[in-house]
Amino acid sequence: MKKVFSIALCLSMSTNIIASAAVFNSANIDTLNKKITVSGTVENSNMVTVYMVKSDTEEVVFDVNADNVEYINILPAEAGDYTYEFSYDEGGNYVIGAADDKGNKVSKLYNITDKSAIDVLAGEFSVTMTDAQIIEKITPYANSLNISQQNLNSNRDKKIICIQIRENINSISVNKAEGLISAVNSALKECDVIYKLEDAKQWYEVDAIITANSEIIGINLSKYQNSSKKNGICVDILNMTINTLEDVKKLIDEKLSSATVTPGGGGGGGGGFTPSTPVQEIITDGKEKPADLPVHTNDFSDLEDVLWAKDAIKYLADMGVLKGTGNNRFSPDNAVKREELAKMIVLAFGIEMKDGASFADVEKNQWYAPYISALVEGDISKGISENEFGVGKEVTRQDVAVILHRIMKNKEYNFMTSSKEFADGAVIADYAKEAVKDMTAEGIINGITETEFAPDVPATRAQAAKLIYEVMNKLKMGGNTNE
Repeated sequence: MKKVFSIALCLSMSTNIIASAAVFNSANIDTLNKKITVSGTVENSNMVTVYMVKSDTEEVVFDVNADNVEYINILPAEAGDYTYEFSYDEGGNYVIGAADDKGNKVSKLYNITDKSAIDVLAGEFSVTMTDAQIIEKITPYANSLNISQQNLNSNRDKKIICIQIRENINSISVNKAEGLISAVNSALKECDVIYKLEDAKQWYEVDAIITANSEIIGINLSKYQNSSKKNGICVDILNMTINTLEDVKKLIDEKLSSATVTPGGGGGGGGGFTPSTPVQEIITDGKEKPADLPVHTNDFSDLEDVLWAKDAIKYLADMGVLKGTGNNRFSPDNAVKREELAKMIVLAFGIEMKDGASFADVEKNQWYAPYISALVEGDISKGISENEFGVGKEVTRQDVAVILHRIMKNKEYNFMTSSKEFADGAVIADYAKEAVKDMTAEGIINGITETEFAPDVPATRAQAAKLIYEVMNKLKMGGNTNE
């Protein structure tokens, strides 16, 4: 089985910073095709030797000339994740691992079973077996079924595996190894999605997981994505205890049964668009079906003068929080209207839309009504008077600071102290003084000069996007929160 390789690979880069990279992460065993896929992470430009040695003990002497050794030298063009696929001829004990040229080494002993043994195992299951009996049967074959020690240590994971085996008992009886491996793989995919949902810290992370795994969860993706309650659903999932994905599916289905189509006016938050043909008004009671909206691209052509906000704008646009103003433009220097900011805030922070805010200038059938209601009902924003929200009016810098400050306080964020004073501090409204002080201390918002804050100056679309993005990052990183 001896094979020796030495090749240069350009490895895929992760968008997230790797805090503690493992030179060898896992080995996925394909018993049916006698293949093993090894994965790990390369840091800097280290060379990595990925190897597979047939051995009954994990303590092996790595002799590249031995017949029982198969290995590959990976010379990455840049740091990133790698995968490599080995083939094997027969079952047995194999040490699989990787070592880099900096002395980092990780390996593990795997007991790999031939397909014939899995065929025999598949014939031993019945619907009357208890969970304990099923787990006892499969544990000796855990490596070949890709069941990890984490799975075996988790009562929930074991329960999910047992459920899948019982639900697929007929297929297992007929298809033997193929049927059993398929059932276990389905269970492991479900466990993986649950772990990802549990690791999520923000609603938009939950949204990304649900969207990517809608088939596994078993939901109607289109209905979910267009639901007015999508953000609230994600928040509920963040706070729930998940036993199986059926719990998640049940919650989503119940919420969707009473949801409406997501309002789409105002350009999807933070500004409108100018379509070449009229667009039907979207009614929030769900009785009217909206016409197709113009397709937007997130590669806006007018961000050259706001490079400081470009990443924030693109990120929020990719999330669906922002849209352009037409003709591939974002119009970053346009002032933000109060209703536009309301929609941006609701979508960015996963606040469930509401009905009920009573202002003379807020018509209940307008796209912005549920967003304004969500902020008012959550005591995040107020009207400019008892009877008027200020629809159509530009939102000031100090008011953006106040709204985002309330978002962070609701998350129990502990703000740093600051002694910074602005020359125009006397004209900052009393209700905004604390917010301006705290937000400048955190470096989230700055003055328009070193000495001038300009509280009554309208906030631009670029500024609003940047501020929302900075707050999202503060909350996502945990920072000074007590959560």
